[in-house]
Amino acid sequence: MSRSIEMARARLTQRYAAANVGVFWDINDFPIPDYLDSYAFYEDVKTNLREKGFTGSFSLQLYADGDPYMPARLVNRFQCPELGVSYIPSGGEFCRDSWILLDILKWSIENPSSNVMILAKNFKEEAAVKISYLDISHNLFLAYDLRTESPEWLCSFSMRPRSAHLMKSSFMPTKTKIEFDSFLSLFRKFDTSFRFFPKAIQTSHKGRRTQVFWDVSDSSKLEVLDPRGVAAHISGALVGNGYSLPLCSTLVFIDENTVSPDTLSRYAHANLLLHPVPKGNKFARMHSIALDLLFHARTCSEPSTLLLLSEDIDEDPLFSTVLDFLQMKGFNIVVQNPNPIVELPFNPNYYVFDDISPKF
Repeated sequence: MSRSIEMARARLTQRYAAANVGVFWDINDFPIPDYLDSYAFYEDVKTNLREKGFTGSFSLQLYADGDPYMPARLVNRFQCPELGVSYIPSGGEFCRDSWILLDILKWSIENPSSNVMILAKNFKEEAAVKISYLDISHNLFLAYDLRTESPEWLCSFSMRPRSAHLMKSSFMPTKTKIEFDSFLSLFRKFDTSFRFFPKAIQTSHKGRRTQVFWDVSDSSKLEVLDPRGVAAHISGALVGNGYSLPLCSTLVFIDENTVSPDTLSRYAHANLLLHPVPKGNKFARMHSIALDLLFHARTCSEPSTLLLLSEDIDEDPLFSTVLDFLQMKGFNIVVQNPNPIVELPFNPNYYVFDDISPKF
């Protein structure tokens, strides 16, 4: 018996044996041979998990490149209702990693204290930190060791040779075009057409803590803005509309390598935490914000209010699905263009700043 299987069995306590299992499989990193039938593949993965003692509900999500022109055989081979397949549009490794991680975080919120198995090699440091956090409350398995066991035993078992009747022999070499515009249109657009605080706050939202996410489209603005004024106006707008303080914090997303250490320090002292994101890639930027939204939701003991200061939310359908998901989980989502608020001059009488200053 291999060491990885022994470790997996040792860690599989009674608590996790009956828990749900989510498998997230990047077929770029762990290819599935052409001869495998999708139904047989799904059943073999499920059988393998059962043999190792996992008896809970099982879901399998595959990730493939989103080449608009793919061989018909590759599209048709995954036409199995039990398999979830995401064809990820091109956008670099960050886009791919964040897409997978978004699914993992959403699934982990839906399935607390469950088993998470990830067959993907290219998670970067930031993703690894968030994934490692799941190890506290989930039975976590990664393809490469980050304080966890490896699920490669699942991959190797599922790849074993099949008998002839399980292989597809009618694959056609023709090309078929996947219409990604039509695919993206399936995402329901999150309504961001309203103004700041579009309706009266519900009584159930008044006592909630508030987390602010501010997407700075032009990082050079930070050098001339007064951090205390920005914090005061954000907090004043919240208080004036019935939201409770203190804030959890304000996370500020900026382009990498665009602000000085002094600016970082000034904003940190105003409880505005600057978070660098990839420069020049709008979708990577929005995915980074979406990841932090989900990570915050994952760490909340109860749903909170999320204030999003951003100009680009409408342009990313994947981000809209994250907002929809958080709303369904009970979070109060407020969206606003940041410019009318953060660029106002600082008025110390507008809000008592000391009440929200960080306590060191």
